[in-house]
Amino acid sequence: MYILGISAYYHDSAACLIKDGKIIAASQEERFTRKKYDHTFPANAIQYCLKETGIEGIDLDYVAFYDKPFLKFERILETYLAFAPMGIKSFLTAMPLWIKKKLWIKELIKDELNYNGKIIFPEHHESHAASAFFPSPFQEAAFITMDGVGEWSTSSFGFGTENKIELLADIQFPHSLGLLYSAFTYYTGFRVNSGEYKIMGLAPYGEAKYKDLIYKHLIDVKEDGSFKMNMDYFNYCAGLTMTSNKFHKLFGGPPRKPESKLTQKEMDLARSVQEVTEEVVLKMANHVKKQTGMKYLCLAGGVTLNCVANGKLLRSGIFNDIWIQPAAGDAGGAVGCALFTWYQYLENQRKADDKSDFMQGCYLGSEFKKILPKKYTLTIAKNNSDIKINLTYRETEELRSSYQAAAMGGSGPELIYGPSDQVGPFSVMKIIQPLDNLFSDTYFDKFVKNAVVKLDGQIWMIGDVVGNHLMLIYNKDLISFPPKNTDELIEIGKKMTLDVDGDGKIDQYGLVWNFTEPFFYVPWLGGFGDWLLTEHNSPNLNTDGNRKAFQFIKSLRDEHKIIPKECDYEIANAMFKTGRAAMIINGDWSWGDYNGVIDFGIARLPKVSETGNWPSPLVSTKGYSININTKGKKLTETIKLMQHLTSSSVQLYFTENLNSQPSSIAALSSSKVKNNLLLRKSSEIIEVGRPMPIIPEMRAIWDVLREQYQAVLGGAISPEVAAERSQENAVKQIAI
Repeated sequence: MYILGISAYYHDSAACLIKDGKIIAASQEERFTRKKYDHTFPANAIQYCLKETGIEGIDLDYVAFYDKPFLKFERILETYLAFAPMGIKSFLTAMPLWIKKKLWIKELIKDELNYNGKIIFPEHHESHAASAFFPSPFQEAAFITMDGVGEWSTSSFGFGTENKIELLADIQFPHSLGLLYSAFTYYTGFRVNSGEYKIMGLAPYGEAKYKDLIYKHLIDVKEDGSFKMNMDYFNYCAGLTMTSNKFHKLFGGPPRKPESKLTQKEMDLARSVQEVTEEVVLKMANHVKKQTGMKYLCLAGGVTLNCVANGKLLRSGIFNDIWIQPAAGDAGGAVGCALFTWYQYLENQRKADDKSDFMQGCYLGSEFKKILPKKYTLTIAKNNSDIKINLTYRETEELRSSYQAAAMGGSGPELIYGPSDQVGPFSVMKIIQPLDNLFSDTYFDKFVKNAVVKLDGQIWMIGDVVGNHLMLIYNKDLISFPPKNTDELIEIGKKMTLDVDGDGKIDQYGLVWNFTEPFFYVPWLGGFGDWLLTEHNSPNLNTDGNRKAFQFIKSLRDEHKIIPKECDYEIANAMFKTGRAAMIINGDWSWGDYNGVIDFGIARLPKVSETGNWPSPLVSTKGYSININTKGKKLTETIKLMQHLTSSSVQLYFTENLNSQPSSIAALSSSKVKNNLLLRKSSEIIEVGRPMPIIPEMRAIWDVLREQYQAVLGGAISPEVAAERSQENAVKQIAI
């Protein structure tokens, strides 16, 4: 039996397909449209889910939608009527979408999917509760849901047993912990439903100076965690903003203008609302424990994305353990309403072991078939007809955290691929297994020395690619010769940063890259004459070079304005591929993306003009490790797959198609490598690089460096303070 779950039309539109109660595929619409928090009908996500199973809409047995549109419309209409005529502008903005689409969701689903079956409409917080409990490891547990607003509910609690959930109580609109937090998001100059995490990130830099004001004027919290808000201070019921003039007067002025300088006031406001949120969550959890008597707690809803509050809740010991839906926001509603249909509506049996969840690794991401060549996939399948290979992809940092969660929970992919520095933390956490006894010495002898990744006398990874290093990649149609130093970089960058259509917005940037991530920052540290570690592998972050490197990146964005204000890996990559950026800092892994799309050249990152030093990109191997949970037949087949993927023939396939430098000694002697101009140039870049440290302590260094570096970029602290804190926090974290 196939059941499709859908969430749409608020934010985080998504789809989830289950077969006989098992999650087969789930995806968010933004992954296909590249529009963050895309709220439109998730047509692409639905098609992806159907394609994964090889079925069509007509083959579905049930479709579920994550809330009740008519009930939500009732709430919106009643709210507008209660505040008339003040809410007329908001009313006129919202109504067209409701009248044209939202009220006709049943007809839209049938038309889009060619589906004529039954459509189930759980309430919004039922979907959240179902997404929290049904995929959890627990046979019985309490649950709490907290978000902005569903139909009427903004928070709810109850319990789940076997295949049923029961809501015991809720808090209703307009009183909402999520909307309180969003009000401060708005007031501090960030985008609502997007920038809430920035408030959480700012909080450690402030003091809770405004907490008493919040409790006195904005929210009345009872001992059981229930609360009411004073709506005189808010404008979201009737207007197009979150806060009212009374709110602004209470906190000493109008909202901060987006992109303007952050001050201590914003940090103090963030700390204040963060502490209030944490205190409400803990009070609510205590009450739920008393009311249900359950040992375990499940969480879902946008507020439960507040990982700091979650951490305090876990450490409080109120519950023996907690489980949080990975897609806690509205995207997870698609999972919840599908599972609600299977268990609660259809009354199918559910058995849990209190150890492993039922998410099927969904939080690892959707398939990325480019990783494995089709012809080799077919070869494996032909020779091993009982083996099915599923591939998942995420960016490096997301992959690490997702895999860690999965492996520690007893699941996750059998084979994990990534850069060698993940060996340190993964081996210490015992979520990968040593390879020494799984392969013969003859196998290890086939690779160059640095491809056999060792730590503490054991082998943990076999690399299939060497290099994995950063460089300057430039569009030859826009730039004839790459800059030799940072002065030239800035000069060329300014010439290439253009408002083409004269609308006041930049259409083409001189330079783009994922500059907020430490891996992409660290080469400049070397260019300013310092390095991450001392010769004894201790943190070395409170240095003049680190301070200058922090300031240099910030100046490229804020003073010279040759890079975007916000830029992650995907944005940078897309801009370069579409000709909207003249240069990109990226790794050798990206060449395959650009072949046949951009006429590109590669060069070393330009010398730092102030020092005369070359930036020092980290050089490592990328390779395969085996999940600690992989045993028996799966282990046998995983070993076979790993041997195949690291073979010289597969490595040369990637050399041919992606220009990657192989680790196989046999492959390196091939003319495909020796005659490759890109690889020859890449070898020159490697000469000024530094080996990637794989010691476990690097995790702490990366984490503290990310936090402080991003605080500099956000204007929260100075480079001097950031360098000092980086060193102090790294030493503390390593000591722990």
